[in-house]
Amino acid sequence: MGLRAQNNPNNPFEDIFSSTGTNAAGARAAPTGWNGTGASGGTTYDYTSPEGEYRIHKFTSTSATPFSAPAAFDRKIKYIIVGGGGGGSSPDHDGGGGAGGGGAGALHDLTDGDHLTGSGIDLTGPFNFNVTCGAGGNGGFVPAPTGDGDGAPGGIANGGTWQGSDGGDTTVAFPTGTITAAGGGCGGYSTPPPGPPTTMRYGRPGGSGGGAALYTPNLGGTASGAPFPGTPGDSPPAGWGGAGGRGGTDPNPHPPMNPFYMAGGGGGAGGDGRDGGDGSVSYPSPPDGATPPDVNWKVSGRGGLGYQIPVIFQDPSNVLFKGPSGPDHWLAGGGGGGIYKRTPDPQDSIPAPYCAGGGGGLLAALPLHPEYPFPGGQGWAGAGSGGVGATPSQGGSPMVDGTSANANSGSGGGAGAGGKSPTKSSGDGGTGIVLLAYCIDT
Repeated sequence: MGLRAQNNPNNPFEDIFSSTGTNAAGARAAPTGWNGTGASGGTTYDYTSPEGEYRIHKFTSTSATPFSAPAAFDRKIKYIIVGGGGGGSSPDHDGGGGAGGGGAGALHDLTDGDHLTGSGIDLTGPFNFNVTCGAGGNGGFVPAPTGDGDGAPGGIANGGTWQGSDGGDTTVAFPTGTITAAGGGCGGYSTPPPGPPTTMRYGRPGGSGGGAALYTPNLGGTASGAPFPGTPGDSPPAGWGGAGGRGGTDPNPHPPMNPFYMAGGGGGAGGDGRDGGDGSVSYPSPPDGATPPDVNWKVSGRGGLGYQIPVIFQDPSNVLFKGPSGPDHWLAGGGGGGIYKRTPDPQDSIPAPYCAGGGGGLLAALPLHPEYPFPGGQGWAGAGSGGVGATPSQGGSPMVDGTSANANSGSGGGAGAGGKSPTKSSGDGGTGIVLLAYCIDT
């Protein structure tokens, strides 16, 4: 099964990451002399990439961490800077349907070209400045049942909150000026109208926007980052970021063959979150061995695609997270939206884990299709996948919880879904990350 385009999974995906910018084939400029004077800060390792030998400083702490060098230091710094991912949200009542997935943090990439004339920040010592990674946003959480809880003011009930929180900004205070990668927006929390203010059902804005909760016309959060595609290695001033997907529909009465209703996925650095929808197309799954069509119940509510970082960071001894292609060096995917699974249903033959909204652009697992092997598990780029649930009156509380994004992925958390739960059924966003690199060829 080949990779699929972000906005049309029936078309082949154009693998931009492996064919442009710092990943493009071609000769590089001869290195200048390396005087042996390096910098200090973060976790340090050396990697001989196809574009030369680089020393990489990896920062993962949400506390200010110094990056410093003595007077003899004279190098061009290339960087990846990612904000913290937004948290997924939860439904506020029994039958609240799906909430929105968290958006990824904005991703800044200044790595294009060689270490002499390419992009980067020229730094000479001495210097000492701080690097601070943004915290991941919390998933929506209600610690104990409090009755129905419809329309809880401000999305708050019994010491918890239905709505998640936004991811924190990541900052690198270069002497030439601070670079800030904005944190991702949290997802909207689901409640039937009129409920609380409509904007609380919308995805929150951020580096990438959070996904909207059920139902239409709830809107996904806007992104401060610029939309991808672009040139990897040469991100715009605000970095890359995608918008969150809008909420799906819930027709009433329910038409036949519509057992699923999906909220919007959070945006990712590599693409927008997918809009929510219903399960009205090509249900159930296609026969074994067939290429899955663009079926709404598999595609709607996916988190936005993450971003594969450039080749100078692709050290196989220091991998990051899986993606749709190439080495496992993907970051900043959007969290999957929550899915309301109407049950019992005469057409409902698919186990709940196979319905979950995938994070980071991943299609949820499909029975009998090994190319989609993640039933209710982690999405691409370390993003959280959305939850699946139904109302207690229909035979089930949350069947699959939304998952949290991996730490230091900058990805969004998966949303909660279905019946209100006394436990945390939505996922946290991933903390941000900073990678600073300079050439050490001799």
